[in-house]
Amino acid sequence: MATEEQIQEKYMHLQLIAQTLRQVQQQLQMLDEQSSELDRMADGLGDLKDSKIGSNLLVPVSEGIFARATLSNSETLLVNVGSNVIVEKTIDETRQLLQDRNAELRLHREELKKQNKELFDAAQVLQDELNNLITQ
Repeated sequence: MATEEQIQEKYMHLQLIAQTLRQVQQQLQMLDEQSSELDRMADGLGDLKDSKIGSNLLVPVSEGIFARATLSNSETLLVNVGSNVIVEKTIDETRQLLQDRNAELRLHREELKKQNKELFDAAQVLQDELNNLITQ
């Protein structure tokens, strides 16, 4: 016969797994959003490459805030490569950088999906064990 302590221990373990599952699912959603944003950015670079010198542009300053600008160079971009280091890259190089980042996100997403499945499977086993303890 199962003791109250055993049941509580299994239940607490199940709750911990459920919380971790929610966190992994939130991370998956965040990765999906980041991947979509990188895709939109890469598409936007194609539009920029096709723009003519002197074209009027709206440049995003922050969420929902834009500045008017005139395109003076449609060949290169200034890209923050980390640690506040900015380098000049061609549009094609920048597009490749975005695609590489997106590939890294996809790999991380696959790792999280695997972790999510393992946690779900562990939760199922634990739930079965808990049900068996309760019905004894």
